Amino acid sequence: MRFLAALPLALAAIPAHAVPGGALETLALGTWFCELPGDAVIEPVARPQETFTAVPDSSYRTPDGAEGSYLLLGDRLTMTSGPREGDRYVMDSSAMVHKLDPSGQPGPLRCVRAGDPAAMALADPQGAPPRP
Repeated sequence: MRFLAALPLALAAIPAHAVPGGALETLALGTWFCELPGDAVIEPVARPQETFTAVPDSSYRTPDGAEGSYLLLGDRLTMTSGPREGDRYVMDSSAMVHKLDPSGQPGPLRCVRAGDPAAMALADPQGAPPRP
């Protein structure tokens, strides 16, 4: 009986560790426009069917109005419900993600957050603001 009484004290002494995968985060609110990147000769190719809008409460909305939720742990974004359920991305910056292929490797599709370029430049001085 004495053992059971001491158990809560022993458990309280065990240090808490970070969640596997990194800290729980949320996306910057706003529209994330998706495209296949271009180069010096070829313009980027818009992929409007992949575009989504981050809304409050770890949720997103597609261009047709469907809604779902997401989980952002560290630099890994996973759509957990809705029309994009199962889609996974890696965060390149606070304003750009790359969609992961089935093997977990970054593919060519990228999504950039649209918004006030001046505010985004202040928030992410390493990268150029995305084009709307």
